[in-house]
Amino acid sequence: MTKDRKPILQTLTAPEFDGYIAHIHHRSPLDILDALREPGDRITAPTSGKWGYYKSSLLLSSDGRSNGLLLYENLAQRELVRVELLGYRAPTQVPALRRQFKHTCIEVHSRVDCDEPNAFDVWLAALQPIIAHRKLTTTFITGGTGRSLYIGSRNSRARALLYEKGLTDKARHLGRPNWTRLELRVKPDDPESRRQYADLSPLEVWGATRWSREIAALFGEPNLLPRPPHRKWQQSALDEKLDNLVRFYGRSLEQLATRHGGWWPVGPDLLRRLTNQRNS
Repeated sequence: MTKDRKPILQTLTAPEFDGYIAHIHHRSPLDILDALREPGDRITAPTSGKWGYYKSSLLLSSDGRSNGLLLYENLAQRELVRVELLGYRAPTQVPALRRQFKHTCIEVHSRVDCDEPNAFDVWLAALQPIIAHRKLTTTFITGGTGRSLYIGSRNSRARALLYEKGLTDKARHLGRPNWTRLELRVKPDDPESRRQYADLSPLEVWGATRWSREIAALFGEPNLLPRPPHRKWQQSALDEKLDNLVRFYGRSLEQLATRHGGWWPVGPDLLRRLTNQRNS
C-alpha cells in the first residue's frame, strides 16, 4: 500500500507547518515578535516565564488569539530566546522567522488536511497496516470534540496525530464536520539534527522515521529522504561531551584565543591548566 503514489483521499492539501519551536541567541528578544507582527497585532507586557526563562511575552491578534509565545532572559544563558509558533499563522510565520533569524529547531509540526466524507475512517484504515508492522504505540480518544488517534509514544522524537479538526471547539463554528487533519510532530534532540530541521520543508519533515515516510507515501510522497531527528550512531560519547563543552564554554574559549592572538596557543594553555589542576 505504501508504494502507491496515488493519494488515498481526493482533497488532501500539501504539507504545511502547523507549529514550530526554536532557540535563538538574540540580545533584543522582543524584536523577534515584532518581526512576526501583522497589522492589528500587539505584544503583551512581560510576565513570568517557564522552562528556565525569567520572562515571557505573547503576540496577540486583534481578536485576542495567540500567534506566538516568546520566552527570554534564560537563567543559564542570558541571550538564549525560545520562540513558540503554534496555530493558523505557522505556515507564514515559520518562513519569516527563518529568513530573519539564525536558530535551531526544537520542535516542528507538519500537517496534511482533507475535507470529505469519512476521511477520518479512510485514514484510520490506511494507517493500521503501518501501525501493526512497525509495532507502534497508539492512543485512541473519543468525545464531544471528535475522535483522535495518537501514533507513537508521548516521549518519542516523532509522533503523529490524526483527528477530526472540524469537530474541535475552535473549528466547530465553521460548519466543516468532515475536516480531518493528520500531523507529524518531531522533536530533534541534538545540535546537529536541530540545525538540520531548521532548514527542512514541511514535506521533508515527514522523512523523520521509517514509519512517517510510509505514511507520506499514503498522501502521494513515497520517495522522501531519511531525516533522522537524532544524532547519527557514529557520533561518539566523547564528541557529545566536547559539543557540550563548546556549548557552555565557547565564549570563554573565544576570549582565550583573543588573549593569545590566535587559536594555536589555546591547546597548550588548556593543557597547562589541566596539568596544574591535577597537580594541585
